[in-house]
Amino acid sequence: MDYFLKVVPLASDLKNKRKKAEKKAERKEREIEKLSTKHEKYENETRASALMTTISMIYISVCQHLLETFFKRKDRAGNTDRKDIQTARQIRRHANRTDYLPRLPE
Repeated sequence: MDYFLKVVPLASDLKNKRKKAEKKAERKEREIEKLSTKHEKYENETRASALMTTISMIYISVCQHLLETFFKRKDRAGNTDRKDIQTARQIRRHANRTDYLPRLPE
């Protein structure tokens, strides 16, 4: 009789195994769902960061162009005024700063 019980599983044992397998499958599904949500969040943050970088680079380029265009004054002989060049450099340095741009939450 003992041999028979070892070889042929009881119906209750089969039920328990099936329940365990179902629970394991549910846990895996939940874990996959959590990971996909985290991945989507990471992708969204990456896109936002890339967009902010692009916008700041465009802003800096426009500022540099404006500075180069409007702050180079020439005297009658065609020489650029030294003081205007220094002022333009100071403003350009300020335009290259990015600490005033909004930061994305980490």
